[in-house]
Amino acid sequence: MEQNSFFKTMIDEKGLSEEILNIQLEGENITHYMPVEDLVNLIEESPISQKEVIEKTMRMIDFQNANMLDYLKFLLEAFLLTNYSKIYN
Repeated sequence: MEQNSFFKTMIDEKGLSEEILNIQLEGENITHYMPVEDLVNLIEESPISQKEVIEKTMRMIDFQNANMLDYLKFLLEAFLLTNYSKIYN
């Protein structure tokens, strides 16, 4: 049996695995949707240095009992700005 990654475990424990994120980038008339599980898959495919920063941040958010969904939306926005904003502009 394969063990879940830190990211999948954290999302499951927070009850966010079924959530769907939506975000509209500034200046766009398009709403982007992404299931949290898909975002976690993107995180897991990221370079180790990025995963370490994301994990550390998620641990701090969890420790402070803050809103993990806000951070996931921030990560989605960063992903979209990095990968798609050039297409639309």
